[in-house]
Amino acid sequence: MKNLLQGLFATLQKIGKSMMLPVSVLPVAGILLGVGSSNFSVIPPIISKV
Repeated sequence: MKNLLQGLFATLQKIGKSMMLPVSVLPVAGILLGVGSSNFSVIPPIISKV
């Protein structure tokens, strides 16, 4: 029973470690999407449409 729980926790730790990178990248991706979708008056319109 103890070995089963240790194996379960080891598997859950691996899953948790693999989810850390995507979760930590999401805020940066959101900021980049927001900056990319906004139209700045300083940037010429031709560049904003690219």
